[in-house]
Amino acid sequence: MSSSPAARWCAVTGGRGFLGRRLVAMLLASGEWSVRVIDLAPAVVLGADEEGSLGAALRDGRAVYVPGDVRDVAQMTKAFDGVDAVFHTASVDPIVGNFQLHHSVNVEGTKNVINACITCKVSRLIHTSSSAVVFDGVHGLFDVNESMPYPDKFVDAYGETKAQGEKLVLGANGTKGLLTCSIRPGSIFGPGGKNIPILVSNARIGMFTFILGRGNNYDDFVYVDNVAFSLICAEKALSTKEGAQITGGQAYFITNMEPVNFWDFVTSILEDLGYKSQFKIKLPVTFATSMAYLICWVDKIFLRYLISLPPVLHPASIKYATVNRTFSCLKAHDHLGYKPIVSVKVEYPQEKHNTISWKDGAWCASNPTTAAGGEMEAAAAGGGGGGRWCVVTGGRGFAARHLVAMLLRSGEWRVRVADLPPAIALDRDEEEGVLGAALREGRAAYASADLRDKAQVARAFEGAEVVFHMAAPDSSINNFHLHYSVNVEGTKNVIDACIRCKVKRLIYTSSPSVVFDGISGIFNADESMPYPDKFNDSYSETKADAEKLVMRANGRDGLLTCCIRPSSIFGPGDKLLVPSLAAAAKAGKSKYIIGDGSNYYDFTYVENVAYGHVCAEKTLSSEDGAKRAAGKTYFITNMEPIKFWEFMSLILEGLGYERPSIKIPVSVMMPVAHMVEWTYKTFSRYGMKVPQLTPSRIRLLSCNRTFSSSRAKDQLGYEPIVSLKDGLKRTIESYPHLQAQNQRSISKASIFLGNGNLAKTFLWEDKKQTMTVLLLLAVIYYHLFTCGYTFITAMSKLFSLTALFLFIHGMLPANVFGHKVEKLEPSNFHISQVEAHHIAHSVSSTWNSLVVLSLLVVSILSSMSSQSAFKIGTLMVFLGFKAYEKWEDTIDSLVGDACSVITHFTPGQKSSRQKHSDN
Repeated sequence: MSSSPAARWCAVTGGRGFLGRRLVAMLLASGEWSVRVIDLAPAVVLGADEEGSLGAALRDGRAVYVPGDVRDVAQMTKAFDGVDAVFHTASVDPIVGNFQLHHSVNVEGTKNVINACITCKVSRLIHTSSSAVVFDGVHGLFDVNESMPYPDKFVDAYGETKAQGEKLVLGANGTKGLLTCSIRPGSIFGPGGKNIPILVSNARIGMFTFILGRGNNYDDFVYVDNVAFSLICAEKALSTKEGAQITGGQAYFITNMEPVNFWDFVTSILEDLGYKSQFKIKLPVTFATSMAYLICWVDKIFLRYLISLPPVLHPASIKYATVNRTFSCLKAHDHLGYKPIVSVKVEYPQEKHNTISWKDGAWCASNPTTAAGGEMEAAAAGGGGGGRWCVVTGGRGFAARHLVAMLLRSGEWRVRVADLPPAIALDRDEEEGVLGAALREGRAAYASADLRDKAQVARAFEGAEVVFHMAAPDSSINNFHLHYSVNVEGTKNVIDACIRCKVKRLIYTSSPSVVFDGISGIFNADESMPYPDKFNDSYSETKADAEKLVMRANGRDGLLTCCIRPSSIFGPGDKLLVPSLAAAAKAGKSKYIIGDGSNYYDFTYVENVAYGHVCAEKTLSSEDGAKRAAGKTYFITNMEPIKFWEFMSLILEGLGYERPSIKIPVSVMMPVAHMVEWTYKTFSRYGMKVPQLTPSRIRLLSCNRTFSSSRAKDQLGYEPIVSLKDGLKRTIESYPHLQAQNQRSISKASIFLGNGNLAKTFLWEDKKQTMTVLLLLAVIYYHLFTCGYTFITAMSKLFSLTALFLFIHGMLPANVFGHKVEKLEPSNFHISQVEAHHIAHSVSSTWNSLVVLSLLVVSILSSMSSQSAFKIGTLMVFLGFKAYEKWEDTIDSLVGDACSVITHFTPGQKSSRQKHSDN
């Protein structure tokens, strides 16, 4: 760990949180401390307002960022090495109602902090507790002091676990020389806090039309800088012998010492933000709390799949908003010398104005969308220094990260990384590598931009000479609206922004799928191959549309363009191919080959893709090269076609798994894939994950797809810089955590059930989910068998209820009380004649290929009543799989012995029949 002779070192856990940031700034401003900032993120991302203080301290060594999780005692011990004092501010968001999470951080994490302090001989530990540790949510608190005991029942998981953490800290006082105390701040507000955005989000949907309760409850709010100041006061008190005797092992309430009416305080903020005359209707607390419990229950069961509830609709939030909570700070004043350094004045809320203007008016009613902050402006301005600037859209994507690194390593470019997230978060290897260094030195900058927002794109391109347009949605999501909005409308915005900002060259990352129809194989195709009449999926279709736009834009106002079509990219950092293969192998699903396994493919190592883009830009930058390459498309591959399933086998073998060997005809897989895709289209809006098994994916896995890179070689000077063999080796080595020997053992029963939700249900791993399914089956059983209905009547009633639900759902407006209701598109219920014929043909092919097994199953089912079949089937599924998992080896052994006996018996039986026949 870094140390400095100029000042003492302290550590701040949760140093990038709301309170942690202000405390770090105050400690650095004092000049008395060098600060070790500890938080979860792998690297620190500075806001524009932090560049002057924390940024300077990081550069000159007065501050160091240390990634660390308080739940890992080893990380805390490493972070606290050589530290004189620890300010423990790390915590979980109080709104999160997950007890296990709160306990792991607020209790177990605090234990780790204490143990690490003792191990590293830290002198002082100041813990940030909460005033909620004495609040039960029922009884009001009027100017209470620290003699108030902990309640028997707490208002929420946050208050309970904070109390447990506080007890640990106070109990550790004096252990091996460690001095401790706890600070209990009231309701914190200030710049960077979540309370203003929450107020605004609730105000926008009309939630603050209501006053909960009588509206006469008081609260003790505390400005964030006052809390930071109190922590420093506590540390100073503990640092003297006399102060340590008084302060050690004590807890202190910290407020602004100005209790205010809760609803007056909220009203003043909302009025300053432009939300006038909000509160009109008073709701009784009992009614509001009952509604909150009901809504939370419904949310837990149903609504979480449809909408996101505002934080105010929670029982604990209602209790905080309706019960008096004021606290005495006399003890903190007397023992710590604490006085608020910023006041709260409802009539003249200067510090609330600071809070409101935190994001340049982003939360004001007149500006309902979040305005871009200083970071974006800095990024758009280039981030410093001279040199040519280029922009990489989708710059945090798989291939784009490698292109950014290659451009920076060349030394010829300063790179502006443009992507969706509001700030850039670096992996540890990136922080220590070329990108981290470039960001610190000003040779790189990050710009938050959505391609669908023309203004954001134009700001990101300001001052750039070249744009590498690599951004695109996940190709596995067959959502035409999403693909069109990004690939087509987004590309239009990119082109317009290039022309507006006088960008000289635009290199677009297209796809070889723009010439693939999903039916005909492609053998060594070159760029003369036309677009198909029908595309394999919406990704390919919209990529082709975007490609046409880019080529047509060539020559407009001096803009030169070209398109790169990289084929099947792989390499380190890929989050789709290798992780998906490893997950399939882990679940026992990688043993299958779809089709006959003879189809060839062109794979491309990611560094070669990045190099292809660099070659294209260099070619366009010269007069002769521009004449050759401008307005053209180029296939980029490794120039080493290989059988698709051989490539997959090499990766699996490299990870320690077996090669796939069982071949499944495409005609068998297609009807299953169509059913999976239909299910996803219907239920994706309710949270269903993107499936891997789709018709377009099946076509990709079973067709030939090879392309010629001769034009790229001749006109761009492109040749692969990493061979297929070396690329495979580097890729496999980059995934040590996916190696077979590093995976935990999984039962055969779990593998058979897909190692997912089905396995969790049938193997009782998720008891709540299992009981829910059993309850549903019981309802179905009652409805079908015990209520006296015939089968046809029962099924007709079920279909009637389904139709009624769909009818009501269809009649609902698109927006209910400010919440968006996702509609089922009519296209979800439409199957074209061609699709119906194809599905019927696939089903009949499947039946013919499995006719013996199918007839056997039908004969068994027909021999018993449906009621018996239902009961026996349910018992077998929920008990049989669990029993097999528990006694797997024994059952396998018995089955093996039985098979041996049958095998031994059958030849004897046969020979006796032969003898009888001979006689």
